[in-house]
Parts: sequence; structure tokens; C-alpha cells
Amino acid sequence: MSDEQNSPGPDSSRWLPLGAAAGAVLAVTLLLQTGPGGSVLHGLGLAEKPPSFTEMSFLHPRELPARITTGQAPAKAEFEIRNRTGEKQVYRWVALAVRGRTEVRLGTGSVTLADGERTTVKPPAARCTPGPVHYVIRLETRRESLGFHADCEAA
Repeated sequence: MSDEQNSPGPDSSRWLPLGAAAGAVLAVTLLLQTGPGGSVLHGLGLAEKPPSFTEMSFLHPRELPARITTGQAPAKAEFEIRNRTGEKQVYRWVALAVRGRTEVRLGTGSVTLADGERTTVKPPAARCTPGPVHYVIRLETRRESLGFHADCEAA
């Protein structure tokens, strides 16, 4: 065998540092995709802060009642609040029966949630006169709300 076949050749020694540099760039890129890495980028002003928001939803949106009975909690109307604000929040909510411009306060509640935490809330009993009504859950210190339309029936 000649020495030419065993030696790496003149170009291969050039590729080794380039490959190491590419590997280092890849490793740093992957590290910056993690939570701590994203915090570093944000601290340096190189990345935007993730959006801050609160999620509210009914647990059974396809099963919300078409009819509610005054004096009873609406069936399948449990709702969830999830904190995505980046910090601990106190959520105060109010349940309302709305007909036209008239709002009847049905109940209130409060819950404290850490970032990423969620809770399920059972809705309070309806108090409404017979006819169509909009059952609304509204966060008192935010603009979030959710609701559904139903016909109110006497007990």
C-alpha cells in the first residue's frame, strides 16, 4: 500500500474544523430552543416574550344544555380556567343570566393559579324567568368571557 492511500488527503483536514463548527452551531441552536435558552435570548433582547393570556373553555362544549331550569345548575356547563400569563394570577369570575340589557348575577368565585395551572369550576344555579337567556361566565378583572344560549324553564 502506498502512503497516499493511508493518508487522509489534503482536503480532509480542512473539513474537520468546519464540521466541529457546524456541530457547535447546531448544539447552541438546540440549547436556545429550551426554556432556559429562550430566557437567555429574551434577556438579551434577541427574542420576543411569549404571549400572555388566559384560556377559558367549557369542558363539554357540544353538550351544553338547550334548556336550563331556574334554581338548578346547568348540566354539562362546567368550565375551565387556565393561566398562561407567565406568573401567578388571581381570577375572579361572575356568572350571569343575560336577557337583552338585563343581567342577573347568579354567583361569583375566585381561584389563584400558578402559570400553566388550570382548574375546573362547577357553574352556579340559574335564576331566570321562563324564556331565552344567555348564561355567561365573565372574568371580572379581564376581558375574557364565555357563554351559551338556552331556554330557561320554571322549576
